[in-house]
Amino acid sequence: MDKIIKKVLDYYQLSIEEFLDIVKEPSESIFDFAYSSPLFIKAKEIILDSILKHEKIMIYGDYDCDGITSTSIILNTLYYLNNQSLKNISFFIPSRVDDGYGLNLTNAQKIIEDKYELVILVDNGITLKNEIAYLKEHGLKVIIIDHHEINDVKLPTPDVLIHYKYISELATQNISAGGLSFLVSICLLDRINYYLLSLGALSIISDVMPMKGFNHKFVKLALNILNTNKNSRFHQLIKEVFDKNGKTYNLSTISEDELSLYIIPKINSAGRLPTKELLKEAVNTFFVNNLEFDKSFEKIINIDTQRKDILNTYLEAHKIENFNSNYLFIVEKEIEEGLIGLLANRYLEQYQVPTIILTYNKNTNQFKGSMRSKKGISVIDFLNSSSELLSHYGGHENAGGFDIKEENIPLFESKFKTYLELNKTQELVERYLELDKVDISKHSYLILKSLKPFGNLFEKPKLKLLNVSPKNLNKSKDGKHLLAKISEEGTIVYFNFPIELLSYDEVNLIGTIKKNVFYSKISYQFMTSDYEIIK
Repeated sequence: MDKIIKKVLDYYQLSIEEFLDIVKEPSESIFDFAYSSPLFIKAKEIILDSILKHEKIMIYGDYDCDGITSTSIILNTLYYLNNQSLKNISFFIPSRVDDGYGLNLTNAQKIIEDKYELVILVDNGITLKNEIAYLKEHGLKVIIIDHHEINDVKLPTPDVLIHYKYISELATQNISAGGLSFLVSICLLDRINYYLLSLGALSIISDVMPMKGFNHKFVKLALNILNTNKNSRFHQLIKEVFDKNGKTYNLSTISEDELSLYIIPKINSAGRLPTKELLKEAVNTFFVNNLEFDKSFEKIINIDTQRKDILNTYLEAHKIENFNSNYLFIVEKEIEEGLIGLLANRYLEQYQVPTIILTYNKNTNQFKGSMRSKKGISVIDFLNSSSELLSHYGGHENAGGFDIKEENIPLFESKFKTYLELNKTQELVERYLELDKVDISKHSYLILKSLKPFGNLFEKPKLKLLNVSPKNLNKSKDGKHLLAKISEEGTIVYFNFPIELLSYDEVNLIGTIKKNVFYSKISYQFMTSDYEIIK
Protein backbone atom coordinates (compact mmCIF):
# COMPACT_ATOMS: atom_id res chain seq x y z
CA MET A 1 0.00 0.00 0.00
CA ASP A 2 1.11 3.57 -0.70
CA LYS A 3 2.99 4.88 2.35
CA ILE A 4 1.20 8.25 2.55
CA ILE A 5 -2.22 6.67 2.09
CA LYS A 6 -1.44 4.23 4.90
CA LYS A 7 -0.50 7.11 7.17
CA VAL A 8 -3.76 8.88 6.30
CA LEU A 9 -5.76 5.72 7.06
CA ASP A 10 -4.07 5.40 10.46
CA TYR A 11 -4.51 9.09 11.26
CA TYR A 12 -8.24 9.16 10.52
CA GLN A 13 -8.81 5.49 11.43
CA LEU A 14 -10.31 4.79 8.02
CA SER A 15 -10.63 1.63 6.00
CA ILE A 16 -9.34 1.71 2.44
CA GLU A 17 -12.97 1.61 1.24
CA GLU A 18 -13.83 4.66 3.35
CA PHE A 19 -10.75 6.47 2.05
CA LEU A 20 -11.66 5.75 -1.57
CA ASP A 21 -15.20 6.99 -0.95
CA ILE A 22 -13.88 10.26 0.51
CA VAL A 23 -11.45 11.03 -2.33
CA LYS A 24 -13.87 10.02 -5.08
CA GLU A 25 -15.25 12.97 -7.01
CA PRO A 26 -18.99 13.13 -6.21
CA SER A 27 -21.65 13.34 -8.90
CA GLU A 28 -25.01 15.07 -8.94
CA SER A 29 -26.64 11.67 -8.44
CA ILE A 30 -26.17 12.09 -4.67
CA PHE A 31 -29.23 14.36 -4.85
CA ASP A 32 -31.46 11.98 -6.81
CA PHE A 33 -33.60 11.17 -3.78
CA ALA A 34 -34.71 14.83 -3.54
CA TYR A 35 -36.91 14.48 -6.62
CA SER A 36 -39.05 11.77 -5.03
CA SER A 37 -38.94 12.45 -1.29
CA PRO A 38 -42.56 12.33 0.00
CA LEU A 39 -41.99 15.32 2.33
CA PHE A 40 -40.52 17.43 -0.46
CA ILE A 41 -43.30 16.48 -2.87
CA LYS A 42 -45.93 17.43 -0.30
CA ALA A 43 -44.22 20.81 0.26
CA LYS A 44 -44.02 21.29 -3.51
CA GLU A 45 -47.76 20.69 -3.94
CA ILE A 46 -48.60 23.25 -1.26
CA ILE A 47 -46.18 25.89 -2.58
CA LEU A 48 -47.15 25.52 -6.26
CA ASP A 49 -50.83 25.67 -5.34
CA SER A 50 -50.22 28.82 -3.30
CA ILE A 51 -48.34 30.50 -6.18
CA LEU A 52 -51.03 29.48 -8.68
CA LYS A 53 -53.70 31.08 -6.47
CA HIS A 54 -51.58 34.25 -6.02
CA GLU A 55 -51.56 33.81 -2.25
CA LYS A 56 -49.25 35.84 -0.06
CA ILE A 57 -46.24 33.80 1.08
CA MET A 58 -43.94 34.62 3.99
CA ILE A 59 -40.47 33.05 4.41
CA TYR A 60 -39.49 33.36 8.08
CA GLY A 61 -35.79 32.72 8.66
CA ASP A 62 -33.08 33.14 11.25
CA TYR A 63 -30.33 35.68 11.85
CA ASP A 64 -27.22 33.50 11.46
CA CYS A 65 -25.50 32.47 8.23
CA ASP A 66 -27.46 29.22 7.98
CA GLY A 67 -30.72 31.09 8.48
CA ILE A 68 -29.74 33.75 5.93
CA THR A 69 -28.67 31.24 3.28
CA SER A 70 -31.69 28.97 3.76
CA THR A 71 -33.98 32.00 3.50
CA SER A 72 -32.13 33.04 0.34
CA ILE A 73 -32.42 29.57 -1.21
CA ILE A 74 -36.20 29.44 -0.70
CA LEU A 75 -36.60 33.09 -1.78
CA ASN A 76 -34.66 32.50 -5.00
CA THR A 77 -36.55 29.26 -5.64
CA LEU A 78 -39.93 30.97 -5.30
CA TYR A 79 -38.67 33.80 -7.49
CA TYR A 80 -37.93 31.30 -10.26
CA LEU A 81 -41.27 29.53 -9.78
CA ASN A 82 -43.20 32.81 -9.78
CA ASN A 83 -42.04 33.81 -13.28
CA GLN A 84 -39.00 35.63 -11.89
CA SER A 85 -41.11 37.86 -9.70
CA LEU A 86 -41.40 38.40 -5.95
CA LYS A 87 -45.00 39.58 -6.18
CA ASN A 88 -46.87 38.21 -3.11
CA ILE A 89 -43.57 36.78 -1.76
CA SER A 90 -41.84 38.27 1.29
CA PHE A 91 -39.18 37.26 3.78
CA PHE A 92 -38.49 38.21 7.37
CA ILE A 93 -35.31 37.74 9.40
CA PRO A 94 -36.01 38.26 13.12
CA SER A 95 -33.77 40.53 15.15
CA ARG A 96 -31.76 38.66 17.76
CA VAL A 97 -32.53 41.42 20.30
CA ASP A 98 -36.05 42.57 19.39
CA ASP A 99 -37.61 39.29 18.25
CA GLY A 100 -35.41 36.53 19.62
CA TYR A 101 -34.88 33.20 17.93
CA GLY A 102 -37.66 31.83 15.76
CA LEU A 103 -41.24 32.89 15.20
CA ASN A 104 -42.88 34.48 18.24
CA LEU A 105 -46.60 35.08 18.88
CA THR A 106 -46.30 38.83 18.26
CA ASN A 107 -44.87 38.29 14.79
CA ALA A 108 -47.33 35.45 14.14
CA GLN A 109 -50.15 37.90 14.86
CA LYS A 110 -48.64 40.44 12.43
CA ILE A 111 -48.37 37.76 9.72
CA ILE A 112 -52.07 37.00 10.18
CA GLU A 113 -53.00 40.70 10.13
CA ASP A 114 -51.04 41.18 6.91
CA LYS A 115 -53.14 38.41 5.34
CA TYR A 116 -50.38 35.93 4.51
CA GLU A 117 -51.72 32.51 3.63
CA LEU A 118 -48.57 30.37 3.59
CA VAL A 119 -45.64 30.62 6.01
CA ILE A 120 -42.38 28.76 5.35
CA LEU A 121 -40.13 28.66 8.41
CA VAL A 122 -36.48 27.90 7.70
CA ASP A 123 -33.82 27.17 10.32
CA ASN A 124 -36.45 27.46 13.05
CA GLY A 125 -39.82 25.97 13.95
CA ILE A 126 -39.10 22.56 15.44
CA THR A 127 -39.78 23.85 18.99
CA LEU A 128 -42.60 26.30 18.18
CA LYS A 129 -45.72 24.29 19.09
CA ASN A 130 -47.79 27.24 20.30
CA GLU A 131 -46.80 29.62 17.52
CA ILE A 132 -47.51 27.07 14.77
CA ALA A 133 -50.83 26.12 16.39
CA TYR A 134 -51.77 29.82 16.47
CA LEU A 135 -51.11 30.20 12.72
CA LYS A 136 -53.03 27.01 11.95
CA GLU A 137 -56.01 28.14 14.06
CA HIS A 138 -56.24 31.21 11.83
CA GLY A 139 -56.27 29.15 8.66
CA LEU A 140 -52.66 29.58 7.49
CA LYS A 141 -50.67 26.80 5.85
CA VAL A 142 -47.28 26.19 7.44
CA ILE A 143 -44.13 24.44 6.20
CA ILE A 144 -41.15 23.97 8.51
CA ILE A 145 -37.61 23.32 7.21
CA ASP A 146 -35.46 22.88 10.30
CA HIS A 147 -32.53 20.79 11.47
CA HIS A 148 -32.21 21.63 15.15
CA GLU A 149 -32.25 18.75 17.58
CA ILE A 150 -35.69 17.46 18.48
CA ASN A 151 -35.77 17.90 22.26
CA ASP A 152 -39.49 17.61 22.97
CA VAL A 153 -41.86 14.74 22.22
CA LYS A 154 -44.66 17.24 21.56
CA LEU A 155 -43.67 18.52 18.13
CA PRO A 156 -45.47 21.31 16.27
CA THR A 157 -48.06 20.21 13.71
CA PRO A 158 -47.50 22.16 10.48
CA ASP A 159 -48.73 20.99 7.09
CA VAL A 160 -45.22 19.71 6.37
CA LEU A 161 -42.32 19.22 8.79
CA ILE A 162 -39.03 18.75 6.95
CA HIS A 163 -36.29 17.56 9.29
CA TYR A 164 -33.28 15.41 8.47
CA LYS A 165 -34.43 12.66 10.84
CA TYR A 166 -37.59 12.19 8.79
CA ILE A 167 -35.71 11.72 5.51
CA SER A 168 -34.39 8.17 5.25
CA GLU A 169 -31.36 9.14 3.13
CA LEU A 170 -30.21 11.63 5.80
CA ALA A 171 -31.66 10.22 9.02
CA THR A 172 -28.35 9.47 10.76
CA GLN A 173 -26.53 12.70 9.92
CA ASN A 174 -27.48 16.29 10.68
CA ILE A 175 -27.47 18.66 7.73
CA SER A 176 -27.93 22.42 7.85
CA ALA A 177 -31.23 24.16 7.17
CA GLY A 178 -29.61 25.59 4.03
CA GLY A 179 -28.71 22.08 2.93
CA LEU A 180 -32.29 20.93 3.48
CA SER A 181 -33.62 24.02 1.70
CA PHE A 182 -31.45 23.24 -1.32
CA LEU A 183 -32.85 19.70 -1.45
CA VAL A 184 -36.36 21.16 -1.34
CA SER A 185 -35.39 23.51 -4.20
CA ILE A 186 -34.41 20.52 -6.36
CA CYS A 187 -37.88 19.05 -5.98
CA LEU A 188 -39.60 22.41 -6.53
CA LEU A 189 -37.59 23.36 -9.63
CA ASP A 190 -37.24 19.78 -10.88
CA ARG A 191 -33.55 20.47 -11.46
CA ILE A 192 -30.29 21.30 -9.67
CA ASN A 193 -29.50 24.99 -9.58
CA TYR A 194 -25.74 25.38 -9.14
CA TYR A 195 -25.95 28.77 -7.44
CA LEU A 196 -28.40 27.42 -4.85
CA LEU A 197 -26.09 24.42 -4.43
CA SER A 198 -23.26 26.77 -3.46
CA LEU A 199 -25.51 28.53 -0.92
CA GLY A 200 -26.40 25.15 0.59
CA ALA A 201 -22.70 24.27 0.90
CA LEU A 202 -22.01 27.64 2.52
CA SER A 203 -24.65 26.90 5.13
CA ILE A 204 -23.23 23.44 5.91
CA ILE A 205 -19.81 24.98 6.54
CA SER A 206 -21.19 27.93 8.52
CA ASP A 207 -23.30 25.80 10.87
CA VAL A 208 -20.34 23.45 11.52
CA MET A 209 -22.19 20.38 10.35
CA PRO A 210 -20.28 17.06 10.45
CA MET A 211 -18.06 17.08 7.34
CA LYS A 212 -18.66 13.42 6.67
CA GLY A 213 -20.74 11.25 4.35
CA PHE A 214 -23.45 13.18 2.52
CA ASN A 215 -22.31 16.59 3.82
CA HIS A 216 -18.75 15.98 2.59
CA LYS A 217 -19.95 14.98 -0.87
CA PHE A 218 -22.39 17.92 -0.95
CA VAL A 219 -19.71 20.52 -0.17
CA LYS A 220 -17.05 18.88 -2.35
CA LEU A 221 -19.35 18.89 -5.37
CA ALA A 222 -20.41 22.49 -4.72
CA LEU A 223 -16.81 23.70 -4.49
CA ASN A 224 -15.87 21.82 -7.66
CA ILE A 225 -18.69 23.48 -9.58
CA LEU A 226 -18.14 26.87 -7.94
CA ASN A 227 -14.52 26.93 -9.09
CA THR A 228 -15.44 26.35 -12.73
CA ASN A 229 -16.66 29.97 -12.76
CA LYS A 230 -13.85 32.31 -11.76
CA ASN A 231 -16.27 35.25 -11.78
CA SER A 232 -18.91 33.72 -9.52
CA ARG A 233 -20.68 35.80 -6.90
CA PHE A 234 -18.54 34.16 -4.22
CA HIS A 235 -15.31 35.17 -5.96
CA GLN A 236 -16.65 38.72 -6.19
CA LEU A 237 -17.64 38.82 -2.52
CA ILE A 238 -14.24 37.60 -1.38
CA LYS A 239 -12.55 40.08 -3.71
CA GLU A 240 -14.52 42.85 -2.00
CA VAL A 241 -13.14 41.77 1.39
CA PHE A 242 -9.63 41.86 -0.07
CA ASP A 243 -10.25 45.31 -1.52
CA LYS A 244 -11.55 46.61 1.81
CA ASN A 245 -8.37 45.40 3.50
CA GLY A 246 -6.14 46.90 0.82
CA LYS A 247 -5.02 43.50 -0.47
CA THR A 248 -4.74 42.20 -4.03
CA TYR A 249 -7.18 39.42 -4.83
CA ASN A 250 -5.18 36.50 -6.22
CA LEU A 251 -7.20 33.38 -5.41
CA SER A 252 -7.29 30.87 -8.25
CA THR A 253 -9.71 28.60 -6.37
CA ILE A 254 -12.05 28.95 -3.41
CA SER A 255 -12.02 26.31 -0.69
CA GLU A 256 -13.93 25.87 2.54
CA ASP A 257 -11.17 27.89 4.22
CA GLU A 258 -11.87 31.04 2.17
CA LEU A 259 -15.62 30.76 2.74
CA SER A 260 -15.03 30.37 6.50
CA LEU A 261 -12.60 33.28 6.63
CA TYR A 262 -14.04 35.88 4.26
CA ILE A 263 -17.80 35.35 3.88
CA ILE A 264 -19.38 33.44 6.78
CA PRO A 265 -18.20 35.74 9.64
CA LYS A 266 -19.42 38.78 7.69
CA ILE A 267 -22.90 37.34 7.17
CA ASN A 268 -23.09 36.30 10.82
CA SER A 269 -22.20 39.84 11.86
CA ALA A 270 -25.39 41.18 10.32
CA GLY A 271 -27.35 39.37 13.04
CA ARG A 272 -25.04 40.01 15.96
CA LEU A 273 -25.53 43.75 16.39
CA PRO A 274 -28.87 45.60 16.74
CA THR A 275 -28.97 46.76 13.12
CA LYS A 276 -32.17 45.23 11.77
CA GLU A 277 -31.90 46.65 8.25
CA LEU A 278 -28.65 44.73 7.70
CA LEU A 279 -30.50 41.43 8.02
CA LYS A 280 -32.34 42.32 4.82
CA GLU A 281 -29.05 43.29 3.21
CA ALA A 282 -27.64 39.86 4.12
CA VAL A 283 -30.43 38.13 2.22
CA ASN A 284 -30.13 40.66 -0.61
CA THR A 285 -26.44 39.76 -0.89
CA PHE A 286 -27.54 36.34 -2.11
CA PHE A 287 -30.71 37.29 -4.03
CA VAL A 288 -30.06 36.20 -7.60
CA ASN A 289 -31.61 39.31 -9.20
CA ASN A 290 -29.79 41.85 -7.04
CA LEU A 291 -27.32 43.44 -9.46
CA GLU A 292 -25.92 45.54 -6.62
CA PHE A 293 -25.24 42.65 -4.24
CA ASP A 294 -21.73 44.01 -3.71
CA LYS A 295 -23.17 47.16 -2.12
CA SER A 296 -25.28 45.05 0.23
CA PHE A 297 -22.19 43.06 1.21
CA GLU A 298 -20.13 46.21 1.70
CA LYS A 299 -22.55 47.39 4.40
CA ILE A 300 -22.16 44.03 6.11
CA ILE A 301 -18.36 44.20 5.96
CA ASN A 302 -18.50 47.57 7.71
CA ILE A 303 -20.66 46.21 10.53
CA ASP A 304 -18.32 43.24 10.88
CA THR A 305 -15.43 45.65 11.50
CA GLN A 306 -17.54 47.41 14.14
CA ARG A 307 -18.36 44.06 15.76
CA LYS A 308 -14.68 43.12 16.00
CA ASP A 309 -13.83 46.46 17.60
CA ILE A 310 -16.58 46.08 20.23
CA LEU A 311 -15.55 42.51 21.05
CA ASN A 312 -11.84 43.36 21.35
CA THR A 313 -12.63 46.38 23.53
CA TYR A 314 -14.71 44.17 25.83
CA LEU A 315 -12.01 41.50 26.08
CA GLU A 316 -9.37 44.11 26.85
CA ALA A 317 -11.50 45.63 29.61
CA HIS A 318 -12.49 42.27 31.13
CA LYS A 319 -9.31 40.26 31.31
CA ILE A 320 -9.59 37.13 33.43
CA GLU A 321 -6.73 37.04 35.89
CA ASN A 322 -5.29 33.83 37.39
CA PHE A 323 -7.79 31.56 35.71
CA ASN A 324 -7.92 28.14 37.35
CA SER A 325 -11.21 26.33 36.78
CA ASN A 326 -12.75 23.58 34.69
CA TYR A 327 -15.47 25.89 33.31
CA LEU A 328 -16.44 29.53 32.74
CA PHE A 329 -19.85 30.93 33.75
CA ILE A 330 -20.16 34.68 33.20
CA VAL A 331 -23.20 36.90 33.74
CA GLU A 332 -22.68 40.28 32.06
CA LYS A 333 -25.71 42.55 31.74
CA GLU A 334 -24.13 45.20 29.53
CA ILE A 335 -22.69 43.21 26.64
CA GLU A 336 -24.57 43.14 23.33
CA GLU A 337 -26.64 39.99 23.07
CA GLY A 338 -25.27 39.25 19.61
CA LEU A 339 -21.73 39.07 20.93
CA ILE A 340 -22.13 36.51 23.70
CA GLY A 341 -21.66 33.55 21.33
CA LEU A 342 -18.47 35.08 19.94
CA LEU A 343 -17.25 35.81 23.45
CA ALA A 344 -17.97 32.24 24.55
CA ASN A 345 -16.02 30.99 21.54
CA ARG A 346 -13.05 33.22 22.36
CA TYR A 347 -12.94 32.04 25.98
CA LEU A 348 -13.35 28.41 24.93
CA GLU A 349 -10.37 28.72 22.60
CA GLN A 350 -8.29 30.58 25.18
CA TYR A 351 -9.00 28.46 28.26
CA GLN A 352 -10.16 25.17 26.68
CA VAL A 353 -13.07 24.75 29.11
CA PRO A 354 -16.87 24.66 28.58
CA THR A 355 -18.14 28.22 28.65
CA ILE A 356 -21.50 29.88 29.31
CA ILE A 357 -22.07 33.63 28.86
CA LEU A 358 -25.34 35.33 29.85
CA THR A 359 -26.62 38.84 29.21
CA TYR A 360 -29.89 40.62 30.00
CA ASN A 361 -32.62 41.12 27.40
CA LYS A 362 -34.87 44.01 28.39
CA ASN A 363 -37.55 43.04 25.85
CA THR A 364 -38.16 39.64 27.43
CA ASN A 365 -37.09 40.58 30.97
CA GLN A 366 -34.98 37.43 30.93
CA PHE A 367 -31.36 36.52 30.40
CA LYS A 368 -30.10 35.24 27.08
CA GLY A 369 -27.34 32.65 27.30
CA SER A 370 -24.83 31.12 24.93
CA MET A 371 -22.88 27.92 25.60
CA ARG A 372 -19.84 26.55 23.80
CA SER A 373 -17.91 23.34 24.37
CA LYS A 374 -15.43 21.06 22.67
CA LYS A 375 -15.66 17.34 22.07
CA GLY A 376 -16.52 15.42 25.22
CA ILE A 377 -19.23 17.69 26.63
CA SER A 378 -22.51 17.82 24.71
CA VAL A 379 -24.13 21.25 24.83
CA ILE A 380 -27.55 20.04 23.73
CA ASP A 381 -27.42 17.14 26.20
CA PHE A 382 -26.75 19.52 29.09
CA LEU A 383 -29.49 21.94 27.98
CA ASN A 384 -31.92 19.02 27.69
CA SER A 385 -31.03 17.95 31.24
CA SER A 386 -31.74 21.50 32.50
CA SER A 387 -34.83 22.20 30.40
CA GLU A 388 -37.09 22.78 33.40
CA LEU A 389 -35.07 25.91 34.22
CA LEU A 390 -35.13 27.33 30.69
CA SER A 391 -37.84 29.29 28.91
CA HIS A 392 -36.48 28.32 25.52
CA TYR A 393 -33.37 26.60 24.22
CA GLY A 394 -31.79 24.87 21.26
CA GLY A 395 -28.47 23.94 19.76
CA HIS A 396 -26.09 21.24 18.60
CA GLU A 397 -23.30 19.13 20.08
CA ASN A 398 -20.83 21.98 20.63
CA ALA A 399 -22.96 25.14 20.66
CA GLY A 400 -26.33 26.26 21.94
CA GLY A 401 -28.43 29.15 23.14
CA PHE A 402 -31.17 29.58 25.72
CA ASP A 403 -33.42 32.00 27.63
CA ILE A 404 -33.59 31.87 31.41
CA LYS A 405 -35.24 33.83 34.20
CA GLU A 406 -32.86 35.55 36.61
CA GLU A 407 -34.09 33.57 39.63
CA ASN A 408 -33.15 30.30 37.88
CA ILE A 409 -29.54 31.26 37.15
CA PRO A 410 -27.94 30.09 40.45
CA LEU A 411 -29.51 26.62 40.20
CA PHE A 412 -28.62 26.49 36.49
CA GLU A 413 -24.95 27.15 37.28
CA SER A 414 -25.06 24.51 40.03
CA LYS A 415 -26.44 21.97 37.54
CA PHE A 416 -23.69 23.00 35.11
CA LYS A 417 -21.01 22.23 37.71
CA THR A 418 -22.61 18.89 38.56
CA TYR A 419 -22.95 17.94 34.89
CA LEU A 420 -19.28 18.66 34.26
CA GLU A 421 -18.25 16.57 37.28
CA LEU A 422 -20.31 13.62 36.03
CA ASN A 423 -19.15 14.03 32.43
CA LYS A 424 -15.48 14.85 32.75
CA THR A 425 -13.85 15.63 29.43
CA GLN A 426 -10.86 13.49 28.60
CA GLU A 427 -7.71 15.43 28.01
CA LEU A 428 -7.25 15.49 24.27
CA VAL A 429 -3.90 14.21 23.12
CA GLU A 430 -2.66 16.09 20.07
CA ARG A 431 -2.37 13.73 17.13
CA TYR A 432 -0.15 14.28 14.13
CA LEU A 433 0.28 12.73 10.75
CA GLU A 434 4.01 12.05 10.86
CA LEU A 435 6.10 12.62 7.75
CA ASP A 436 9.69 12.03 6.70
CA LYS A 437 11.65 14.43 4.51
CA VAL A 438 10.98 12.36 1.37
CA ASP A 439 7.25 12.78 2.00
CA ILE A 440 7.38 16.50 1.20
CA SER A 441 6.39 15.96 -2.40
CA LYS A 442 3.76 16.48 -5.06
CA HIS A 443 2.35 13.02 -4.33
CA SER A 444 1.79 13.76 -0.64
CA TYR A 445 0.33 17.19 -1.45
CA LEU A 446 -2.19 15.68 -3.89
CA ILE A 447 -3.19 12.89 -1.50
CA LEU A 448 -3.90 15.39 1.29
CA LYS A 449 -5.68 17.74 -1.11
CA SER A 450 -7.92 14.91 -2.33
CA LEU A 451 -9.35 14.59 1.21
CA LYS A 452 -10.88 18.07 1.17
CA PRO A 453 -13.15 19.62 2.25
CA PHE A 454 -12.24 19.52 5.92
CA GLY A 455 -14.50 20.49 8.78
CA ASN A 456 -16.25 19.31 11.93
CA LEU A 457 -15.34 15.67 12.78
CA PHE A 458 -13.02 15.59 9.77
CA GLU A 459 -10.45 18.22 10.62
CA LYS A 460 -7.48 19.13 8.46
CA PRO A 461 -4.59 16.81 9.41
CA LYS A 462 -1.88 18.23 11.63
CA LEU A 463 1.48 17.42 10.09
CA LYS A 464 4.74 16.69 11.87
CA LEU A 465 8.02 16.48 9.94
CA LEU A 466 10.34 14.16 11.85
CA ASN A 467 14.03 14.41 12.69
CA VAL A 468 15.12 17.74 11.24
CA SER A 469 18.51 19.21 12.10
CA PRO A 470 18.05 23.01 12.43
CA LYS A 471 21.77 23.57 11.92
CA ASN A 472 21.43 22.23 8.37
CA LEU A 473 18.77 24.81 7.48
CA ASN A 474 19.86 27.98 5.67
CA LYS A 475 19.08 31.43 7.00
CA SER A 476 17.59 34.11 4.78
CA LYS A 477 19.68 37.22 4.09
CA ASP A 478 18.07 39.13 6.94
CA GLY A 479 18.50 36.16 9.31
CA LYS A 480 14.80 36.01 10.18
CA HIS A 481 13.76 32.94 8.21
CA LEU A 482 14.98 29.40 7.58
CA LEU A 483 14.97 27.69 4.19
CA ALA A 484 16.25 24.34 3.03
CA LYS A 485 15.84 21.98 0.09
CA ILE A 486 15.23 18.51 1.51
CA SER A 487 14.25 16.51 -1.57
CA GLU A 488 13.96 16.89 -5.31
CA GLU A 489 10.53 18.50 -4.95
CA GLY A 490 10.45 19.56 -1.31
CA THR A 491 11.71 22.43 0.80
CA ILE A 492 11.36 23.54 4.42
CA VAL A 493 10.30 27.11 5.13
CA TYR A 494 10.15 28.59 8.64
CA PHE A 495 9.29 32.29 8.69
CA ASN A 496 10.31 34.30 11.76
CA PHE A 497 11.76 31.26 13.48
CA PRO A 498 12.68 31.46 17.19
CA ILE A 499 16.43 31.81 17.55
CA GLU A 500 16.62 29.14 20.28
CA LEU A 501 15.69 26.57 17.63
CA LEU A 502 19.29 26.61 16.42
CA SER A 503 20.54 25.34 19.78
CA TYR A 504 19.02 21.89 19.21
CA ASP A 505 20.67 19.11 17.24
CA GLU A 506 17.41 17.63 16.07
CA VAL A 507 13.72 18.59 16.28
CA ASN A 508 10.35 17.72 14.78
CA LEU A 509 8.66 20.49 12.83
CA ILE A 510 4.92 21.22 12.89
CA GLY A 511 3.30 22.68 9.79
CA THR A 512 1.50 22.16 6.47
CA ILE A 513 2.43 21.29 2.89
CA LYS A 514 1.87 24.03 0.33
CA LYS A 515 2.33 24.13 -3.43
CA ASN A 516 4.59 26.99 -4.51
CA VAL A 517 4.92 28.36 -8.03
CA PHE A 518 7.83 30.70 -8.72
CA TYR A 519 8.60 31.73 -12.31
CA SER A 520 6.77 28.62 -13.56
CA LYS A 521 8.92 26.41 -11.33
CA ILE A 522 6.84 24.29 -8.93
CA SER A 523 7.97 23.10 -5.52
CA TYR A 524 6.26 21.74 -2.42
CA GLN A 525 7.02 23.54 0.80
CA PHE A 526 6.66 22.38 4.37
CA MET A 527 5.44 25.64 5.91
CA THR A 528 6.58 25.40 9.54
CA SER A 529 4.54 27.02 12.31
CA ASP A 530 6.13 25.43 15.39
CA TYR A 531 8.65 22.83 16.51
CA GLU A 532 8.90 20.02 19.01
CA ILE A 533 12.02 19.07 20.94
CA ILE A 534 12.95 15.42 20.56
CA LYS A 535 13.41 13.91 24.01
